Parts: sequence; structure tokens; C-alpha cells
Amino acid sequence: MLPWPGLGPRPPRPTVPPRPGTRRRRRVRTAGCTRDPKSKNSVRTLPLDDTLTAALEFLRVRQGYEADEAAEAYRSTCDLCGEPHVVADELGRPLRPEAFGDRFVALSKLAKVPVIRLHDARHTCGTLMHLRGVPMAVISRRLGHASAAFTQKVYAHSQDQVVTVAGITLSALIYAPTV
Repeated sequence: MLPWPGLGPRPPRPTVPPRPGTRRRRRVRTAGCTRDPKSKNSVRTLPLDDTLTAALEFLRVRQGYEADEAAEAYRSTCDLCGEPHVVADELGRPLRPEAFGDRFVALSKLAKVPVIRLHDARHTCGTLMHLRGVPMAVISRRLGHASAAFTQKVYAHSQDQVVTVAGITLSALIYAPTV
């Protein structure tokens, strides 16, 4: 999980920078601490939009109130990695990664939408960016993939509506009056 120091100082356009020493961290499943990246492309700087930046600032303030209320029971840093975590419970303890999936399933059921694995949201993200015309190389970099070919194969699924539009476009090109 991302520790607050991983967000770095607030630059003019907020980003999530790669953290120094990330490759030396070990996976600790029960605590939600940072794990080794899968590849060199996994360590990257991502721009944060204004909505996410505001949400993170709100979260940081809320954690401050929780720390004040919990007093000495609050853990300002993780016992395992020594850093404060962005996503923590009301006592400052990092949440286990599985907690996100469990909550995602519960919210999906509550919203009466199909239940998918939280990781499948990555596929949705890649597909939606593809449908909006984001270049495959940009999607690949955003997702931290080694190649755009991998992203194309795994994440950018053909949608029926897009295939239909492609057929209409081709037909218009073929049957367009010549000048």
C-alpha cells in the first residue's frame, strides 16, 4: 500500500512519484506494506487529477482528526515498514489488501451491479481509455506494462459497438463519392 511519503511534496501538478528503495521492500500480506514491483516499468510517476488530489488531502486531514481522537492508541507509522500509510484504519494501522476486495464486493452487491474482482477494474480502466481514443502506448505506460502489445492483448477488449462503428467507417470510406 502507498505510504504518505510516497506522494512526495505537492508539486504544481500533483503526481505519485516512484519511491526510493521501493525495490528493497518485501511483501507483507497481513499488513498491506509495499511489495517488490513486478518490473522496472512498475515504478513510475503518475499525475493525479484535481478530484483525487482533493480526496487525498481530505483523507490526510481526517487521519489527523482520528490520530487526535485515538491519542496514544494511534499508530502514526507502520510497525513493519516504519512509514504512515495512505489507507489505514481509524487507529492508523494499514489495511490488508484483501479488505479492498471484500468492500468492493459488498458495495457492488449493494449497488446491484455485477460483482467482479477488484483487479478486473484494471481491465475496465484500460478498455475505457482505449474506447476514448487514448493511444495504446499511453495506456500501457499508465498501467506500468513493458509493452503496448501486452496492453492491447490483455486489457483493450473489442467492444461490439466499436466493431460496428469501425464497419460503418470502413463502409463510408469505400463508398464515399470521389472528388
